[in-house]
Amino acid sequence: MSWPPDAAGWRDILDCLPGIDRLVARAEIEAAARDYLRGQGSARERALWQRVAKLMKGAAITELRELARRIDYRSLPDPGSVDALAPPKDWLPRLADYLTRGQQLATAYADLCQPRERLYARLFRIWPGKLSVSANGPQVEFLQKVLGRLLPRPITDGALKQAAKRERTRRRILATAKMGGRSSFKADATVIRPLG
Repeated sequence: MSWPPDAAGWRDILDCLPGIDRLVARAEIEAAARDYLRGQGSARERALWQRVAKLMKGAAITELRELARRIDYRSLPDPGSVDALAPPKDWLPRLADYLTRGQQLATAYADLCQPRERLYARLFRIWPGKLSVSANGPQVEFLQKVLGRLLPRPITDGALKQAAKRERTRRRILATAKMGGRSSFKADATVIRPLG
């Protein structure tokens, strides 16, 4: 099998998707496949981002963040009075803030450099039914038909089950992020007065 599928191959794939617009589904599958094929060389990029994340944990970065917290930039004179191109006087605290989040951001970029995981996530979003964490069934059949044409080696049902679990975790995280911060606070007070 190879990519792209012929007309019979597309029918075979799209027949797995009941109750969905076939043209839209095909366009989404094609876009996911293009992204996956284009991203095949991203292992090097992933390694670079992982190296950045590791450096962000280094002693020099930690010391720089600590120094930036100790410097009182508000007491500095306006740097623009000396040099019109001078940075604003709060650039160091802003840099320290970026460095504090640097490891987390670099790790997130490294995670983006996983074309196979992005492919799984996009295919799960195309699936019209409820997300199943099973190693068999119609969802697995759909994924196998698409992935069997794209991946160099067949993917096991167990690997698809693990991918579905990761997708479920991603969906929970996204749902939590989209939740509104609605809450209420009620305070009761008891006033004790002295007798007499």
